[in-house]
Amino acid sequence: MENMIHRMSPVTALLYKEWLKVRFYLLAASIVWGAALLATYILALRMGRMHGFPTVWNAVLYNDYNLLVPFRWIPLAVGLALGMAQFLPEMRLRRLKLTLHLPMPDSQILAAMLGFGYALQLVASCIAIILARFLLLSLLPFEIVDANVRTSLPWFLAGFSAYGLVAWICLEPTVRRRITGAILSALCLSLYFLSNGLDAYATFIWVLLLFAFGLVPVLCFGALARFREGESVNAPPHATRRAGASSREGSMGVKNIAYSLLLLLGVTLSSTIFPYVYHLTLDRQYDLPFTVYSGVTNTFAMFEGTAETARYRDDAGRSYTRKEFDSILPTIYYTQLIRDGRFPDSLFGVPVDAEMMSSHFFVFHSRPAELNQRSIPLYPIVNADSERVTIADAYEAFRWTPNGIEIIQMEGNSVNSKKTEHFRAALADVSLPVSITVRNPDPRKERDNGYLIVDAKNVLWQLKQQDGEPIVRRLLAPQDEIIRSAWVTEFDDPSYLGYLSTESGRFFSLDARHGQCAELPIERFFPRREAIMIFGNLFDQTVRIIDGSSVHYMAISSNAPYRQLRTYRLEVPSDRADAVARWLFPFELTFTSGDSAYIYPRLLTGWSWRCIPICLLLAAGIAMLARRESRSRFILKLLGVLVFGLFLTVPLLLWRR
Repeated sequence: MENMIHRMSPVTALLYKEWLKVRFYLLAASIVWGAALLATYILALRMGRMHGFPTVWNAVLYNDYNLLVPFRWIPLAVGLALGMAQFLPEMRLRRLKLTLHLPMPDSQILAAMLGFGYALQLVASCIAIILARFLLLSLLPFEIVDANVRTSLPWFLAGFSAYGLVAWICLEPTVRRRITGAILSALCLSLYFLSNGLDAYATFIWVLLLFAFGLVPVLCFGALARFREGESVNAPPHATRRAGASSREGSMGVKNIAYSLLLLLGVTLSSTIFPYVYHLTLDRQYDLPFTVYSGVTNTFAMFEGTAETARYRDDAGRSYTRKEFDSILPTIYYTQLIRDGRFPDSLFGVPVDAEMMSSHFFVFHSRPAELNQRSIPLYPIVNADSERVTIADAYEAFRWTPNGIEIIQMEGNSVNSKKTEHFRAALADVSLPVSITVRNPDPRKERDNGYLIVDAKNVLWQLKQQDGEPIVRRLLAPQDEIIRSAWVTEFDDPSYLGYLSTESGRFFSLDARHGQCAELPIERFFPRREAIMIFGNLFDQTVRIIDGSSVHYMAISSNAPYRQLRTYRLEVPSDRADAVARWLFPFELTFTSGDSAYIYPRLLTGWSWRCIPICLLLAAGIAMLARRESRSRFILKLLGVLVFGLFLTVPLLLWRR
């Protein structure tokens, strides 16, 4: 055995040493991965058997449930454990100095150690993903399984990052750098768990890859260079043998690159964390007043405050008591008016009663976050009329293939060939590929209007199922307009089928009886960046569109052709905390947004000139600390602080050279 070890090359001997350190860890990690795989399969199987596989489908399709949820924290824990098993003994038992005496350059030694750990994790992750996919495909269609695997990729990348960050912290020669490195690492790893939404990291996954396999290893090499140069506060000056001039130059180059990347990372996290904590602490919430059009006064009636501090008014400046407010909104507060004996027999010359008010009242809303996300291309299909209070559960779904529609039985995950051919014949005139397929997934409805479909020729269709038979009809979509978004509605009033939004910003209502579109006389509406809400009744509709800090209210008649009755614009007041933030922070960065389900960095504000005085003050302080550094570093730090202000000052103070 000893002869075999002596005959090993330095690289082989180093890898063998790493194997000896982690061999028991690998056994424990294998058990954990196996338990997670078994739990994933059993959980999916148990949900399917107890609640039915349609419930599993609906949970994944509409509630962002991930079947790989048992895997969520395991890659992170495995990465942390591997990093500690591999690098903690090197520092605790002071083996690293001995390792660095191998007849190899320091960079090759660290590269071999990191490569060994990354390779172990890569093999384990690939095996886990492949086995999980194989097991789940026996229960569910590939669209659901692959979507869940893609969504879980950030969890696996978190494991790689955690491993490298632990190595970096262990290699740092001073306690101060280890503490600040641990805090920075925790903040970085939190970015991997911001959302469980389907493909939420689709546009950001490449940055996470670059961070895990690029930036983190560079930080490790920078820490090794500092360790090699004997920067530990606990080591005497003669403890580390100085390298030659060429080695020192290479070490300085690695240190400079690692230091620059560390500052860049610090600026990114500071510009996210500091504004978030500031606004979380000081912002005051502003609630939009309840605003709806009153046909009695021909104004927008508004209700502000709480039950104790209620204020009732309209956009004309008139104030009302609670009872007066009920009276000017009889289409909303009809139950209260009936209780008080004040409900009129007719409104605007039309005889009315409570049932009529209830059956014609509806609320429709759409938010950008509901559209700015990915969806799994599987579409449950139910019976259009279940003759029950709520619609029956879906037991079938369909997908679009190059050959047309394909019907799938949820129980058993099998294709219904006979029904598929029947539906394909009914949809023979639909041009493939289909660009839009939408429905209302809410089960709390008495009927189902099915799907609105926009085909390759921008033709609008309706597809629904009645007693197992497909019902397909072509709708009269607006001419010369490209349909970008569609919504299906199932109001109590059966005359409404849905809404359409076009590329130019026009908004249409769909008539269920005649299949025609009628344009709503509102301002241009772009649903992927604006939110809309519509309160409708027998006589009029109130349309509210929120665009940033502006709220637009429009009242229109309830019968086509629609006509505009009144408009009102409300500017959301600026909070004092927002104004102060413009003086403190040059800009604000966030990785999440209420208008999108995707995770990626966004600038909330442009660069603020109001922060110049504070940036100058901070630059003066940094100039005092960096006055002994080289001229190039001195100038770069001053310019950086002038641009990034507090966001760069804090990292410079934490990681002073």
